[in-house]
Amino acid sequence: MTSGLKLIATALLGLSVLAASRGDTAAKPLSSEACVKLVNEHTELAKGGIEEAMNQDPENAGAALNEEQLARIERFLFIEGQIRFRCPEVQLPGLGVPEPSKTQAAKLEKKKIKKPKGPAVPMPERKPKLPSKSPG
Repeated sequence: MTSGLKLIATALLGLSVLAASRGDTAAKPLSSEACVKLVNEHTELAKGGIEEAMNQDPENAGAALNEEQLARIERFLFIEGQIRFRCPEVQLPGLGVPEPSKTQAAKLEKKKIKKPKGPAVPMPERKPKLPSKSPG
């Protein structure tokens, strides 16, 4: 995921976990049956190409995705949060960093800073030392 999309995903995940929490029950592990149901739903959403939809350019995602797709992404992130935090026996695969799209790669290429030749900070100009006057 791109850094912008990671930020959105993290925010949605955090909000989903907070919205689902009700007092002290938020930290309690779920039953094995509930975890199995969540894992099955997570797998079905992943098979449906939800991760490809999430990897779109964040600037264009709002226009490119319809309400149903956005709701599926929100549900996917909510389920992932529940599995990660409330199903300790289940290990989801780690999230990898996807390759940037062509438009994202072009934007990143434009933002590359060229290294200056020579020292990064110019040397200060110093006053020359005056010859010491000796008594004579």
